[in-house]
Amino acid sequence: MKTLIVYTGKYGFTKQCVEDIASALKGAVDVVELNIPTNIDLTNYNQVIIGGAIYMGKVHKNITTFVHNNLEILRNKRIGLFITCGFSENFDMYLRETYPERLLAIALTKRCFGGELQISKMKFFDKMLTKMMIYMRNKEHASLPHKQTNQIDLFIKALTIL
Repeated sequence: MKTLIVYTGKYGFTKQCVEDIASALKGAVDVVELNIPTNIDLTNYNQVIIGGAIYMGKVHKNITTFVHNNLEILRNKRIGLFITCGFSENFDMYLRETYPERLLAIALTKRCFGGELQISKMKFFDKMLTKMMIYMRNKEHASLPHKQTNQIDLFIKALTIL
């Protein structure tokens, strides 16, 4: 089986999750970061994994553009969808806002992998928003974003069952 993983990220957490998935899958796996313009021939793949990080409540437009431009081809593939974000409690909403219903209906698995605060890599505005979010989460005694390894494991398991 040949797998394509397409994703977008900003500070490296999503890339780490993609690397975890790619190393666990059997067969040929190609990884494409959609932040870098590229042409992809989807006919070469049996399985396509699509995911991205949520920032300011939305996934990067390159994900939505990729899905929109390739929806008919994607409907004939094995599909896995994921999101990385700091507010995993909003996963269902982010999922519905990111992917069309036609794709959600056929996806073998849909998961949220959590998030990671990499403040040292952030630009000023993102640092400011993140510090405000940390303050509010602490005030509410809510957990801070973290990698949900169990969700990555379940995602991989769902894609490896034939």
